[in-house]
Amino acid sequence: MKNLTFLCFGSRGDVQPYVALGIGFQKAGYHVRIATHDMFKDFVTGYGLEFAPVRGNPREMLEREAAKQTLKSGANLVKMVFSFRKMADALLANMLDSAIEACAGADALLYGVMGIPAYHLADKWKLPRFPMLLQPATRTGEFPSFNFPDLGLGAGYNKLTWYLGEQMLWVMLGQSTDKWRNQTLGLPSLTAKQQHDLLYVQKLPFTYGISQHVLPHPQDYPAWHRMVGYWFLDQSVGWTPPAGLVDFIRAGSQPIYIGFGSMNAGEAERTTKVVVEALTATKQRAILLRGWGGLNEDAIPDTVYMVDSVPHEWLFPQMSVIVHHGGAGTTAAAFRAGVPQVIVPHFADQPFWASRAHRLGVAPKPFYMTKSNAVVLARAIALVLSNREMSSRAQMFGAKIRAEDGVARAVEIVSRELEKGNEYVT
Repeated sequence: MKNLTFLCFGSRGDVQPYVALGIGFQKAGYHVRIATHDMFKDFVTGYGLEFAPVRGNPREMLEREAAKQTLKSGANLVKMVFSFRKMADALLANMLDSAIEACAGADALLYGVMGIPAYHLADKWKLPRFPMLLQPATRTGEFPSFNFPDLGLGAGYNKLTWYLGEQMLWVMLGQSTDKWRNQTLGLPSLTAKQQHDLLYVQKLPFTYGISQHVLPHPQDYPAWHRMVGYWFLDQSVGWTPPAGLVDFIRAGSQPIYIGFGSMNAGEAERTTKVVVEALTATKQRAILLRGWGGLNEDAIPDTVYMVDSVPHEWLFPQMSVIVHHGGAGTTAAAFRAGVPQVIVPHFADQPFWASRAHRLGVAPKPFYMTKSNAVVLARAIALVLSNREMSSRAQMFGAKIRAEDGVARAVEIVSRELEKGNEYVT
């Protein structure tokens, strides 16, 4: 039996798709270990998967001042890069060395966008490695990197943004990681260009947990870069809906969902005020996720039910609108539920998914919370509620996505590659 280790970091939305993948691989006969933060230990082991701790608490990181500045920076790329660099340095200091122990003994390493240490560990140990990504990272002329706006300038501009995005990633994460690669692992240093070019030269099989219905497979992608469909976790082990929540949903008009996940720009009081005023203006009932942002419960009226955590697969299909921050996992769940969305992105890939949802006709034009007020949010909610075409399109996408099995396709691809041996390991 081969031992697979998934190295993944971030919030619950960043880790959950890899738990779904882990279950799929376990059913296919692999031993699966999820290497991630301590706060997810019970979540991982609850599904019968092995857990390995990696130091670093993402919630603590997002509550630091550098993280707050990152979230407040919104679409300002320069501010975002340097704010994130300050945050990432502290995260990497805890993460890198503990990743060595967490990944030891694996026969192959699989990793997300923040799990790049797995690439270097596979280099050190001569193991197969598989980027398993929730965001597009392959150079293409069909759309720009998620770090840049889509200005409609064509393939030349789009390709340029991918090279610039790679350099930005290097500034934020690559330099510190390369120092660790050289001094701790004893491997030769790599420049930003060398590292990213190697991904293509080595023909690493990139597997994307993205639906082609949401992001059609680019024609200029290499053959070994594939979009296989979302990775959903359909079983919520040990969870039953609170009676109060069930009663609230049934007690009146269909509520909307509002949640910004792990985003925290240090403005919980203001965000709560904006949300409540928008709900009052539109006369809507709502399920409100408290989230890591720590929204102010004292300011919540009886028409709002506040929750800490509810499985999206259970809650979202019962909502009339889903208002969220545009994280990859939440966006995927909203698409699958077949419910129209209002997306208020903060940073990173969130504006990209917000733009995709708008282009596909299931969400109004996105806006930033730092630049919005209750009137803007209320207008967006009212637009969605009154737009039958938007609702119809959301239902259409939901049906298509529910027919996909991204986990099965990912397991098939990785299994086939493992059977080939280590031909893509240098």
